[in-house]
Amino acid sequence: MTTIDTAAIAVELPQAFDGRWNRLPGIQVDGRRITIDPGEYFFRFESNTWLVADWELVKSQLLEAEETTESAVEQLALDFIKAHGESTSDAARVLSTAYEVYAYLFRDEHLAGLGLPQITAEHLRMLREAATLMALNNERKLLAVERAKLAEMKPFRKIAGPATRQAIRRTLRAALNSAIAQQLITFNPASHVELESGKRPKPLLWTDERVRRWRETGEAPGPVMVWTPQQFGTFLDAAEGDRLYAIFHLMGTRGLRRGEAVGQDWHEVDLGAGLITPAKEIVVDGWGPYESEPKTDGSANTIALDSMNITVLRDHKARQEKERAKWGTAWQDTGKAFTKEDGSWLHPETVSETFRRILATTDLPPITLRDLRHVAATLTHGGGGDIHTVKETLRHSTITLTSDTYTSLLPELDREIAEKAAKLIPRSRLAVAEPSASAPADPQDAGASAHAALTQEPENDAAPESTEADPSAA
Repeated sequence: MTTIDTAAIAVELPQAFDGRWNRLPGIQVDGRRITIDPGEYFFRFESNTWLVADWELVKSQLLEAEETTESAVEQLALDFIKAHGESTSDAARVLSTAYEVYAYLFRDEHLAGLGLPQITAEHLRMLREAATLMALNNERKLLAVERAKLAEMKPFRKIAGPATRQAIRRTLRAALNSAIAQQLITFNPASHVELESGKRPKPLLWTDERVRRWRETGEAPGPVMVWTPQQFGTFLDAAEGDRLYAIFHLMGTRGLRRGEAVGQDWHEVDLGAGLITPAKEIVVDGWGPYESEPKTDGSANTIALDSMNITVLRDHKARQEKERAKWGTAWQDTGKAFTKEDGSWLHPETVSETFRRILATTDLPPITLRDLRHVAATLTHGGGGDIHTVKETLRHSTITLTSDTYTSLLPELDREIAEKAAKLIPRSRLAVAEPSASAPADPQDAGASAHAALTQEPENDAAPESTEADPSAA
């Protein structure tokens, strides 16, 4: 790599930068004055030369240029750089030019047209500053290597499954049908898009045999797996010391969705009456959380809380009050049941990450945080609830959705319970599995004698006295 000048780079920009940039190595911010130490800077240099163009010239000649069929915007920009680009070793000039460019691209007047209320002027300001500080990066060889690594990585966002793709098509088709009704278009292309079936995957119970197979192969038998009540109890034991223990207990027993649990308001929880109403949810758009109405109208229905949940929530509230007292005036009174230590909103992904961290400390088979909702269904059914009770607990919009999801899981739970119940019955037949010296030599004789002890009537001389009721005793 080319040796570069390691002298500090200092520049004064039109606007003051956020002082938090001082936390990064190699950067010092003092109002409008920025100083960068190339030896510690978080982006390395491949050389100490950069290609720049006069910004005023760019605005007057390039930004006003019209794209034509013969010359695309990319070609116009390339021709402009060839004609007006200058090689410079003045890093301060690069930073100054970069700030002008990004101040133009990420200006506040764009906010109104974005249609994204969660994006604020503060976000744009930080974006301008970050882009300016990264402008000195010209290590193209390293960048190419990192891009190759990035291409090999799994996608950051989960790839949409068949059901999600079907839902996207339905939404798109409805929007295009509306456009047809308004005579904006005459043809709905979404109607002819062919997609694979969007059927929901059936949840499967982590039976002993499936757990054994998973330990051997490392592969789950299905995309949606559900813990048994015993397995969920093991997880709760591991989570009990965590400050988010209550949210896992609530989600796994009463079936709240992640966003509903994070968005739960204390004023919608009546611990005295044992009732809870998930009236709000906090969901994520990209990475930023925002509050919205529940998924469906029925999602905001009130459900009962059992005595154990009431106790757990009381303990959680007492812990939260201690955190409020510790933070004093810095406490953010959001009214949420589950928050950060300072009272601010709890990011939904924080709950998922905490769940995965606790799960990793156990020997349990894997499920996702979302699957705790299915655990709640099995507990409701195991406690005596029918399919309608499961629907009301999970607040499904239709009984069909509940039935389609759990018709295979709940009977499987019944069989698992039945098998374990059967093993509790003592049978003398099992005692002959290990013959003793006094046992018959022939295994068949041994089995026959054991069976006879349970089924044969006593000999006449050993017959018990009659237990027939005395008519006069009535």
